[in-house]
Amino acid sequence: MLIGLLILTFSGCKEETETPNPLSGNEQISMKFDGKYAAQDSGSSVIYYNQYLSINSFGITGFRDNFLQYSFEFNGMYDGTLNVNLINELSLTFIEIDYTNVRFTNFTPTDGHFIITEFDSINNSVSGEFEMTLENDEHTRKIEIKEGKLQDLPFAELFCQPNWPVFTHDSTSIYNKWGIVGIRDEDGNMDYPPCDSSPFITITPQSKNEDSENFQGSDSSNGFIGKASIDEENQTITVGELVSTLAFANIWNVDYSRKFMEILNDATVHYQFSDTELIISKENSEMELVFVPVE
Repeated sequence: MLIGLLILTFSGCKEETETPNPLSGNEQISMKFDGKYAAQDSGSSVIYYNQYLSINSFGITGFRDNFLQYSFEFNGMYDGTLNVNLINELSLTFIEIDYTNVRFTNFTPTDGHFIITEFDSINNSVSGEFEMTLENDEHTRKIEIKEGKLQDLPFAELFCQPNWPVFTHDSTSIYNKWGIVGIRDEDGNMDYPPCDSSPFITITPQSKNEDSENFQGSDSSNGFIGKASIDEENQTITVGELVSTLAFANIWNVDYSRKFMEILNDATVHYQFSDTELIISKENSEMELVFVPVE
């Protein structure tokens, strides 16, 4: 009896075994999610632009069942300071995707920490660590995240030199379609447009119809149309108010569009052109628009 009691007592005091960690340690995004180890398996997007940091993971799996998947978004202003808790500075959201019921549930943190441990603006990568408790919007469910790691996540390339096809107009004329190369400053530095955009303008002669538009194009996110008066002798363009489509765009497209349109919209600008290039500049501005002819 005594031996049996000792065996029962020993069995009752036995600690639960720790969940084994199946991760290699080299995952770019990993964590312990409600006691189970998980890692990103569907890619991520990291963007840093004008002190705006955006980290988006498109798939965190490895726990619960095959019908649930998670993604997360960390977005906000970041000045490059290391080892500071940013949990109240960034917008942090985990999204549960329930494929069985076709349902999305948002979870936001109630406490914890999110810290950037390495920020390499030369090689464009970021690392960090995080632990937090999250709740759904109704405060009926909680998620516990431990040992969260971001390892050497690369920044995306935001701005690219447009790859316009080489084209020479049949005649040397301002009345053509021109695709932007970039916005150039007084030192000759070129500010290229966002990689997913190709801003352009099309200029046509004025019509006898006063309602007709002769100046149109697209900035980095929206199309626009309006009227312009061309003075070929003094090489000036007086642009009236341009009507924009006002489509939704991300923060970097909007910023580039603002610089692009500040030169063009509702102003008299100067131009120089040849059969291979058009330059538009605005008085008292350090910036100029550089275009090439496109078909």
